[in-house]
Amino acid sequence: NGNEKNLLLIFANPLQSEMGVADDDPNVIRYKAGQIYNQEVIYPKDGQTVFIEGGAIVYGRIEGNKTSCHVNGPGVLYCYPEYNYKGVYLLDCYDCTLKNTIVLNKSAWATAVCQCTGVQIDNWHAISTCNPYDNSGVNNDTCDLFASNNCTVTRSFSYSHDDAFCIKSHKFSWLGKVYDITYDDCVSYAVDGGNGIDLGYELNEDVSNITYKNIYICRSNGTRGEMRRGGIALHNAAAGIVDG
Repeated sequence: NGNEKNLLLIFANPLQSEMGVADDDPNVIRYKAGQIYNQEVIYPKDGQTVFIEGGAIVYGRIEGNKTSCHVNGPGVLYCYPEYNYKGVYLLDCYDCTLKNTIVLNKSAWATAVCQCTGVQIDNWHAISTCNPYDNSGVNNDTCDLFASNNCTVTRSFSYSHDDAFCIKSHKFSWLGKVYDITYDDCVSYAVDGGNGIDLGYELNEDVSNITYKNIYICRSNGTRGEMRRGGIALHNAAAGIVDG
């Protein structure tokens, strides 16, 4: 409709029955199709899966801390409250999966994987719209990996108002070496001020063995002249070594 900040996005998913989550699994937190849920924070425990069925809308956010947890299902997670909260936030987690879900967010990143190991992100749809709390509309990444290792991001879509797929080794209190990360068969669309795929700026710890392949970068643009942006960006502005 001529307005790239108000797109109609259409996703084709696997059948819900093929997503590997049984209806009677006691370790599943299930949100049913056709219902709207208002739950501010969801804290999955070790081994639990948050499953959002197609047609379900969950107003809330998901936070995993020191657990092996999972998010799945083709429904919608709409981050609420909107200001300064991550849609899906994993901290010090291990062997997690994020699959098939649509995550909508207006500020503070749709997906943040921090100090984690062994996270698999697949068919993930992260959508960060124009940030109402920033005059420029940006500062709203979609799928960031901070100080993490042994992670894969495959078949995933990112629509951002800042960086789309971004790696950092030191930001705020998150600190650690980043290594063995693979992005494959992903689509990025950075509307304002962001980069398609980005290493940096915050790289005080070393970064190594990063692979990008089959990435389709639709757009990397913006209105803020001071926000350096590119389809592929390497911003090594700190003490860490970027290798491989």
